[in-house]
Amino acid sequence: MMANTLLIVEFTLYIISLLIGFQIAKKKKDTHNKKYYKFKNLLFWLISLNLIFSIFIILKTALIVSTMWFFLIFDMLFALYFFFFYPKRNRCWKQHRMLIYNFFQIPLIYYCSLILEKPGYNYYILIICIYNVLEFQFAMFKLKQALIWD
Repeated sequence: MMANTLLIVEFTLYIISLLIGFQIAKKKKDTHNKKYYKFKNLLFWLISLNLIFSIFIILKTALIVSTMWFFLIFDMLFALYFFFFYPKRNRCWKQHRMLIYNFFQIPLIYYCSLILEKPGYNYYILIICIYNVLEFQFAMFKLKQALIWD
């Protein structure tokens, strides 16, 4: 099976946006973290948009391909889980969950766009990339420490 160029580009953009986020204010991360409150509402709305948009696309696909109902149920359960615990958890908890969630959303949305024959749905990756840069500018990433990032 040949790798699809668009999917590789989407994963590359995802990784680049994470790296950009981690590099912002790398040397002054402690003082930069005090500005998080300015971004908190925007990040909440980006996460909400991300979850709603993915549920919408997966629902449209599930109406065509029955196996997508599994992904739809999983996506909706994740959204409920995330929003139930969102106010009670710290920023790292949110970052870890969204990092993994977004990673799996990329191929899922890509395949949904193929099934629906709507290549424009691939622009969804831009929401994820904007979120990554805004969110992960407040996280530290070091390979040499026991906890890779906090």
